[in-house]
Amino acid sequence: MKIKFVLPVVAIALFGLLQLISPAKILAASDLSDGTYKIDYLITKAENDSASMANDYFEKPAVLQVKNGAVTAEIQMNHSKWITIFKTAIGSDFTSAEVAKSDKTEDTRVARFQIEDLNKPLLAKIHVTVPDIDYDHDYTIRFLFDLKSLKSTGGVQGAGKAQEAGGSTAAAGSTSTSPLAKPSSGITQTTVNTGQQKPVVNPQTGDDAPIAMFAGLFLLSGVTIIYLIRGKRRLKKPIKTMVSASVLMVSLLASGQNPAVYALEPDTGGSKAPHVSAVSTNPQGIADGTYSVAYEFHKFNTEQVSVMQDYVINPGKLLVKNGKMLMQITLKQSKEITSIKLGTTGNLSSPEIIAMDELKNTRTVQFEVPDLKAKVQGWVKIYWQVSATFLYDHEYDVDLIMDPSTLKAIPGEPQPAPVQDEKVVSGLKDMTNHWAKAAVEQAVNLKIVNGYEDGTFHPDGEINRAEFAVLLNRALKLKAASKPLSFTDSQNIPEWAKSDLSSATESGLLGGYEDGTFRADRTITRAELAVIVVRALQLKTDVNAKPLFTDAANIPQWAQAEVAAASESGIISGRDQNKFAPEASATRAEAVSLVMKLIQKKSKE
Repeated sequence: MKIKFVLPVVAIALFGLLQLISPAKILAASDLSDGTYKIDYLITKAENDSASMANDYFEKPAVLQVKNGAVTAEIQMNHSKWITIFKTAIGSDFTSAEVAKSDKTEDTRVARFQIEDLNKPLLAKIHVTVPDIDYDHDYTIRFLFDLKSLKSTGGVQGAGKAQEAGGSTAAAGSTSTSPLAKPSSGITQTTVNTGQQKPVVNPQTGDDAPIAMFAGLFLLSGVTIIYLIRGKRRLKKPIKTMVSASVLMVSLLASGQNPAVYALEPDTGGSKAPHVSAVSTNPQGIADGTYSVAYEFHKFNTEQVSVMQDYVINPGKLLVKNGKMLMQITLKQSKEITSIKLGTTGNLSSPEIIAMDELKNTRTVQFEVPDLKAKVQGWVKIYWQVSATFLYDHEYDVDLIMDPSTLKAIPGEPQPAPVQDEKVVSGLKDMTNHWAKAAVEQAVNLKIVNGYEDGTFHPDGEINRAEFAVLLNRALKLKAASKPLSFTDSQNIPEWAKSDLSSATESGLLGGYEDGTFRADRTITRAELAVIVVRALQLKTDVNAKPLFTDAANIPQWAQAEVAAASESGIISGRDQNKFAPEASATRAEAVSLVMKLIQKKSKE
């Protein structure tokens, strides 16, 4: 369904709209009727709003018991043996929480404690001891309770009935599940204890604020525009310029909780809106050189500092040449940060690795930024076997925010060479006990791949499409291409990969996507590897063949026959528990091992 309308030019933060239709603030425990509730919360560090590591060891939501105006919380702790002391603040004192329940087999316990004011952060003190790693620390933390998430679980006394915006009947404190409210209905906020209705007023006009008056327009640039509808009449203003986008998304806020999303086609009154580039390069006009610049990782779409900030070294470096800006950041716990992807246009990709230090367990990555004021979106995977009994396995969506005001020139700072230019290294330190040791060492000797200058290979790191094109061409010694690359994103393909990629594409081993792009920095999947190797060996395939892996149902239809053929020929194998993991990114070790088998097969032809 397409909705045509003329967009306004006034942008309003979505946060303001959500505030307009959010539940009323609970001023004190006395506002709650006796009963049982659930509420979400976040555990932060004492000094700021960034998440504490303790947040991962407390189950959500908390259970609240309200009786005669007093609020008592019950929260389950995991790894109970490690948390030897848990005290919460009552006034200026800290009191040990009561143990409501304990399970030694699961190593959990439920702590019960009093909360004086749900609107204020609750201070707590914990003592954590992990004998396996000789870890012994005291922490002060804060519990931040999310009042918008407060829900009754039954037994609330005095709760009446409330009419939801759409006119349907709903229990007080509940949320309608209808996708869109009626245009004529008004927003009502319902207090939890009485079920009273109070119309929400538009703070700008003083009028009642029907839900259907508002909609959020989310542009690809991340800007949110709110437009106002008066009854059946829409406020219209012509677009002077418009950020280029094929499809825009409109979110119609129904009950304040459930968005209904539609694709829309902007109507510019019959005249074509002029194209405006969504991204300008180096708008600050920073001169060529090397600079230091502070940065901070935030939780996705928030102002809160992410736990990722603890895993990086600040400040970063900014390299500017011919107006192009490259940001360099150094990651701590490099081995444990198994994957990081960054991007400013909505497409995330693995940044280039320019330096590694195995002894310090760090690596430095580099990525392009068009504007120091632009938000860089990211995703991080951390897999850390802290001890024999403690595995930290988490993924984060993050935003990287740079601070242009901290920019300082670093005179005479040398620029590290990129990974692709590194020297061949023998005796790779991180391959000693690796399953692909023989294949990687053979590939290094044949100058098909290089190690890093610090004597490592990083075998479990991901490999992208450009890197695999180079690897494939070096191994098979393909004919030089007769034509230049014709991909629509050729300007984004690294110069060091273009020649090899031209040969691989002209030989029919590698291809692009339906939109004409190649996406050089995108990681290559195991399913794609299987298809490429079958093409290279010209193996016969059977369209009805079914791979014998335990996750065969997850293998895309376009790769089923090739995976079956590659597996049957012994050229490719599964991972743990005989799983093929078709959508998983191939590792450097897997890619090299596959290519070496490919060479052996080709030599016997």
